[in-house]
Formats: sequence, structure tokens, C-alpha cells
Amino acid sequence: MSYRYVLVLHLASLILWVGPSTGAWLVYLQAKREGLGSRAAAWFEKVVRLEHLAFLSLIATGLVLLYKSELWPPSGWLAWKLALVFSVI
Repeated sequence: MSYRYVLVLHLASLILWVGPSTGAWLVYLQAKREGLGSRAAAWFEKVVRLEHLAFLSLIATGLVLLYKSELWPPSGWLAWKLALVFSVI
């Protein structure tokens, strides 16, 4: 698979990881305030599953990008980025 395709998949995974989970949390809070907690909770659970799949894809494509870019061992900005990513995990 081409580096660019993996990069596009990596960025799409990042968007699917951050975007829906943030939006779902805001919708869930609003629904809870209005008394629609059970329906919102079911929808929120589905979004959380999508978020987990996107996170796994994000990590996997990140490792593929690291392998394809021949930047191992990481130095400079990449070392700081990887330290930040693995501290969050």
C-alpha cells in the first residue's frame, strides 16, 4: 500500500476518533438534561465503539507510516510526538 494512502487513512482515523466522540458527548449531556437519557446512552455507546475502532486504526496506520518512512529510530520532533502518543495511551 502506498505511503499516501496510509497517510489518508491515518488522518481519516484521527478525524473519526476525535470528532464523533466529542460530538456524541455533547449530545449525550444535552439529552441527559432534557430527560432523554436512555436513547442518548444507546446512541452514545454505538459512537464509542466507532471511536475505539478508529483509535485502533490510528495506532496501526501510525506504525505503518513509521515503518514506511524509514525514520526509525525517531529523533527530534518525531521522538517527542511518539512520547506524547504513548503517554496518552
